Amino acid sequence: MITLYLREHGTHNLGYSIDFVANLDNYTDENDLVEDLFNYTREKFDEEEIEKYYLENMEEWLITDWELEGNLKLRFNEYANLQKLIDLNETLNELDDIEIKLVSCFIDSGYTEEQAIEKVNSGDVYYFEGRLEDWAEEMVEEGLLGEVDEKILGYIDYEKLARDLAMDGYTYDYKLNISYSTY
Repeated sequence: MITLYLREHGTHNLGYSIDFVANLDNYTDENDLVEDLFNYTREKFDEEEIEKYYLENMEEWLITDWELEGNLKLRFNEYANLQKLIDLNETLNELDDIEIKLVSCFIDSGYTEEQAIEKVNSGDVYYFEGRLEDWAEEMVEEGLLGEVDEKILGYIDYEKLARDLAMDGYTYDYKLNISYSTY
């Protein structure tokens, strides 16, 4: 789910760009991850026959980049807590594609990753894969907004209905093509 590009900070400050690519699916403990980073850095220094005086004092790391699978959107910085990211990755792997989309929508709305996951896991979210206008039409057809005589169905302006639903807290994410609401 989450892949990090990590660099040992001291060698970075010396001008070396040696990135260790770490798929967090392979880790449960940040100490193992950092140890793998340091070992990788040592190996690269050995391969390149670079002066090794600094390698004895490796103790810092930084995230230089990351990749996220699917529709996941996360925000973190180069010094984010690795254990927190490993735990987050594990939690996200338990979610299905729709839940990942919803987590991303809530993060875009200002929730933290933890708050977004809690919101999705609480079951207090209605969702529809598609535009809010299409969801409004489905709501009418299924009678969720009350009984509507078939003679009137052709006169309903679903665009305006979707706009009104948006005023009541329904939201549509254009990039992810999902409409959702909480209750």
